[in-house]
Amino acid sequence: MLDWGGPAAAKLADLAIKAAKRLSHFEDRDPATVEWTIRMWANVSPPGALNMSHAHPGVLWAAVYYVDMGSPPADGDPGGELFFEDPRFPVPLMRLPGFRLKGVDGQPQPVEQRLLTRAGDLVLFPAWVRHGVRPHHGTGDRISIAMNIDVKG
Repeated sequence: MLDWGGPAAAKLADLAIKAAKRLSHFEDRDPATVEWTIRMWANVSPPGALNMSHAHPGVLWAAVYYVDMGSPPADGDPGGELFFEDPRFPVPLMRLPGFRLKGVDGQPQPVEQRLLTRAGDLVLFPAWVRHGVRPHHGTGDRISIAMNIDVKG
């Protein structure tokens, strides 16, 4: 995407890499001194589209920038939430189905967190975190830019 996206894609890549630098620590070097790499692609999601739970192995950070959310339905839930899975979730359930940890509020912790996003939002997260997108119930295409951010050797 950096080849065909022009100045807008370059600006978005720069913004995402700056965020990754602020959130990264290396034992032997300053994040500002390492060579960062980024791969970007566009997701165009028509009504009903979703992204199954997945992770981005082999890179440090994943990010998504929301360009257009489509149009919400006349009534009801527009859907399309970005969700993150609790990485601890599957292990206890393999042995004890229905088990969950309690939070500080005394309530069972959810196995996923949903994030409502808007056009213009940039979300950066560790690439190993499993995530996905709930079905889009609105009309029109939802457009987002996904990114894998890493460092060279």
